[in-house]
Amino acid sequence: MAQEASVRRISARGTSAIRVSAIVPAYNEAARIAPVLEVLVSYPGFAEVLVVDDGSTDGTGEMAASHGARVVRSPKKSGKGAAMQRGVDAAAGEVIFFCDADIVGLTHEVIDEILEPVRRGDTEMFIGMIDRRIYDAPFIIRFVPLLGGIRALTRRLWERTPRRFKQGFEIETALNYYADHPGRPQHKVFPGLSQTVKEKKYGVLRGTYWRWRMVLDILATNWRLHFGAAAVEARQDV
Repeated sequence: MAQEASVRRISARGTSAIRVSAIVPAYNEAARIAPVLEVLVSYPGFAEVLVVDDGSTDGTGEMAASHGARVVRSPKKSGKGAAMQRGVDAAAGEVIFFCDADIVGLTHEVIDEILEPVRRGDTEMFIGMIDRRIYDAPFIIRFVPLLGGIRALTRRLWERTPRRFKQGFEIETALNYYADHPGRPQHKVFPGLSQTVKEKKYGVLRGTYWRWRMVLDILATNWRLHFGAAAVEARQDV
């Protein structure tokens, strides 16, 4: 695995000097994004809150701007990974806090728990998991990457992750792989934290299509990283 020898300690400079950028990739989330932004914009630890409007047609960008977020617009839908990259390109922070626009139950206390280990330099990435206990099953974790709508990570980790994985739903799997950590990435399942399911957002047929497309992206990326050409390249870099 292509990793640095160890996680470089950010804490040497003091966490108060660390700029943190919150980034929300969003596509047609006008009906759901306001509660998330109310929490993010009012959180004192963020230097900025950016919403990447990924070609929305429902006024997502306008809703985000009205809640105090800085809006970065994409002229057309480019996918989650590309929207996240667009946000990082526009952000100033050394630490990035990604949050999906349809998260339910986000609080400042949850943000603290996810963000502080990265701000202190204890880890390169910390994942906030929605309340699905199946993720704690060891045999599941071995084969299914830790996926969550919220994660804090260093800009170094983002830049070290190859750009070819920053498209569609591949990005979270790739971040898990390239993060410098012993074993699985640091994470916590937060009781009460949930997310609007795709079937509810898009309807049963379209939602099911997007769910299976996400699953296939994740499985294909996992295979490429652990058994395919990407794995060979990573072993050569060690």
